[in-house]
Amino acid sequence: MDLGPEHELERTLRLTALNRVKFLLRSYLRTRLQKIEAHVMHILRHDEHAGRLSEKEVAFASSYTTALDQLFKQGVLDRLPAEYQSLLRQLEGRADEGDEEGKMDMVPEPDMDTYVFARALEDLGLVEGLEMEPPGVQEGQVWLGLYRHWKPYVYDGKVELQ
Repeated sequence: MDLGPEHELERTLRLTALNRVKFLLRSYLRTRLQKIEAHVMHILRHDEHAGRLSEKEVAFASSYTTALDQLFKQGVLDRLPAEYQSLLRQLEGRADEGDEEGKMDMVPEPDMDTYVFARALEDLGLVEGLEMEPPGVQEGQVWLGLYRHWKPYVYDGKVELQ
C-alpha cells in the first residue's frame, strides 16, 4: 500500500535522523575507548577513575592491559634487566631527574593542562584559576580554560565539557 510522497519523505527524514544518532553514539563510544586505551594503566591504578567506568569498560580495560603486558613481555621486557621488566616501573620511588613526587613515568597520565570548553549547568561563582570578574560563571555560560580548573566541577556534575 503506497501512502504517497509525503510519507516517503517523512520516512527518509526519520531514517536520516536515526543514522545521525547512531553515528554520534558510535563516535562517542569509539572516542571513549581510545581514551581508555591511552590511559589504561593510570585509570586502573586509581579507584576513583576506575569507578567511573562501566562494568564492560572495566572488563575491556583489564583484558587490554593483559594483552598489552603479554605483548611487551614477549617482545621487549623479557630482554631487559629485572628491575625494568614491568610496564609500571621506571622511576618508581626515585625523586631525582625532575620527578619530585617519585611518580612512575612509564604510566602515561592525562594532560590536566589541556584547554577545554566547559558549559556550566548551574551558577558557580568565581572559579579558581580563571580570570573573571564577579559574578563569575553563571548557568548556561560556556567558558574556555584548563581542564585542571574544571575537573572538580565536572566530577560534581556542575559542568559539562563541550
